[in-house]
Amino acid sequence: PKMMTIIEPYNLKKVGRKLVYLPGGRERALKAKYGITVADYDAMLAKQNGVCAICKFPPKKRRLAVDHDHKTGKVRGLLCGLCNIGLGCFRDSQVLFDRASQYLLNPPIQKIEFRD
Repeated sequence: PKMMTIIEPYNLKKVGRKLVYLPGGRERALKAKYGITVADYDAMLAKQNGVCAICKFPPKKRRLAVDHDHKTGKVRGLLCGLCNIGLGCFRDSQVLFDRASQYLLNPPIQKIEFRD
């Protein structure tokens, strides 16, 4: 039998390596972490046409993550895991994001010729 562990405070259970919400757990988690309900989440998902707000791809296995401003706590939208992690890597900094964009447009190494 698979081991089941209850994880507080959002009433998650761990079945094998997978985390699953117990009944009502997702509602409590959204309310506690972001101040929204499942209906609010569903409304945001509908407004975004069921896709990530950045890459515009639909979710594959997991629901879209609730993205929020870490300073104000204000919810900004729903993101896929990769886009959510990407924003986190840039520490929600527009300056770092712009630098990364410029790097992709004009990589510094293209100006150097390598010899075999």
